[in-house]
Formats: sequence, structure tokens, C-alpha cells
Amino acid sequence: MYELSAVTQIQHTTPAVVRTAKGQVTAKYVIVAGNAYLGDKVEPELAKRSMPCGTQVITTERLSGRFSPFADPEKLLRGRL
Repeated sequence: MYELSAVTQIQHTTPAVVRTAKGQVTAKYVIVAGNAYLGDKVEPELAKRSMPCGTQVITTERLSGRFSPFADPEKLLRGRL
């Protein structure tokens, strides 16, 4: 499944079958993610088993001193803190 692939149907079986206009995939788990724009587009079967989830992003001035390792994304990605 690729970004911006419009799903036309989700078959609630084991494994699940997710269909698009150009094919289908099977999966043990299906995650439906759509940020704030999903709204009422979720089918009733999924709506009753879903929950909203918010995220927040903040920015700060450049970190220094003992916090400076957290400002280096390469170190964060490689777990070298």
C-alpha cells in the first residue's frame, strides 16, 4: 500500500483484505490513519473501534549544556546519547 492509495474496501477477515482500484493486499493488522480529515468517512464497523489521537509539536531555542545531545538528530536516530 502506498501513500495516497485510495482504499475502496476493507474486508474484516483473518487476514484482513484491503482493496484499492488497482489491487489488494492482505494483512494481519490494518491501521486507518487520516489525521483530522477522516471525520465521518470511517465506516461504522471501524468507527465503533476507533479513538481520536492528538499530537503536539513544540520548538525551543537551540539547546545547550547538558541538553545539547538531544539537539543532534543523527545521535537521536542512532541511539548514541
